[in-house]
Amino acid sequence: MKRLRARSRLDLVRGRPRSREAVSIPLVVVISSVLFIMLVSYTVTRTTVKKQFKKTMGQVKATYMAKAGIQHAILKLRILPNEGYKAGALARGICPFTGTPTTADQRPLDFYISDLHSRGSVKRKLGGAEDSPNNYVFDAAFLGAANDDTATAWSYGIEEMNVLASQVTANSDIQALEIKMIGTSVHNIAGVEVEFKDRVTKVVQSEVAR
Repeated sequence: MKRLRARSRLDLVRGRPRSREAVSIPLVVVISSVLFIMLVSYTVTRTTVKKQFKKTMGQVKATYMAKAGIQHAILKLRILPNEGYKAGALARGICPFTGTPTTADQRPLDFYISDLHSRGSVKRKLGGAEDSPNNYVFDAAFLGAANDDTATAWSYGIEEMNVLASQVTANSDIQALEIKMIGTSVHNIAGVEVEFKDRVTKVVQSEVAR
């Protein structure tokens, strides 16, 4: 009787490791599955965030290129205010010399704003890092993707300039002008060239002393 009891106890002791092994194998599988799901989730999230970041940067660059174009237009109005006033007056149908009504002519104003663009694009050097400003060059020849490996291009160009109002005083002639500028940024996102555009509108005052 004692031998049977001793053997049964020995069998129970020997059976414990087997029961632990039976529990540990599913536990390892569950932990491995959880870790794999976390890794996949992290990878997908990181890829999505990276694409969204590039899209945001592309839109921001387009906006600031348009703002740069606005500054270009303002600079020209300060350097050549007489030409701008005369072109604007003719566009409104006012003779800039006598102030009397005349046939409206948009061509002088179109010619005046014809050079308000970047005449090229800012591109990344071949193999240059995207986060380093020293790796960007101005491509005056507008060569396109042949100059770089990412087809990253920035540019701006004027859409239109309209004369909203004008006022003649004893000492000067004043015009209120609405400037609409388009900024462009092209980025390579996941092997696809994506173009971003933004329009910036600004109303400025141009004054010509008599």
